[in-house]
Amino acid sequence: MGAIAELIHDNRVLLRIMGTNILIAYAMWLPLAMGQFQVTQPVFLAISGYTGALLTLNAGMPLPLVLVLAVGAGVAVAVLLAPLLVRLSGIFLGLVSFALVGLVVVVALNIGVTGGSTGLFGIPRKVDVYGIWTAVALVIALMILLRRSRFGLAMTIVNDDPVAARGTGLNVFRMHVLVFVLSAGIASLAGVLRVHTFYNIGPSDFGLDQILGILTFVILGGMRSVWGPLVGTVVVTMIS
Repeated sequence: MGAIAELIHDNRVLLRIMGTNILIAYAMWLPLAMGQFQVTQPVFLAISGYTGALLTLNAGMPLPLVLVLAVGAGVAVAVLLAPLLVRLSGIFLGLVSFALVGLVVVVALNIGVTGGSTGLFGIPRKVDVYGIWTAVALVIALMILLRRSRFGLAMTIVNDDPVAARGTGLNVFRMHVLVFVLSAGIASLAGVLRVHTFYNIGPSDFGLDQILGILTFVILGGMRSVWGPLVGTVVVTMIS
């Protein structure tokens, strides 16, 4: 056990990066696994990250309360956006989600509360490697349970043939909304954990590079398997 603890300590920065990337990869994988091409996850990463940072810096709130409020903020925005966005499909949904990410970056660059282009710094580290990987384990367990459930089977049917899925009586619209909100919740969790382990947050943390990087993790790992985001993220991060 001592050797393992020493190995974790020596590679703690890499493990923190890898853990937060895995969370974001699962947030992006979930809608893709149901045929919903949307990349809004950096939006919720930013919302929860800035919310968590400001609550910690300005209000001095304890981490559990910050987690609840910051993730709740991301989920609340997702609940408002989901009914509008999931009415789109294919390339149209993808383009709108790219536009939303760009909009959030512009807002973060131009309002004072977010620190502008320099972002927010000096955020206390309240999350260590073990905290991040506990969240990773919980999210993976949730994904496994979801895929093995009736809802997971319905997701596969919707992905393979949405028209046939509607013909069997599945409420495809409601399923897309639920998956959108759950994806946003996971991305929000990643956002608030990230700012409390890396001290800072800025517009460069959730732009186009972030989208392309996470898509690489998901695609290389495979979108059919629940283990795909984990494998893709670990392999690409190690190579990097």
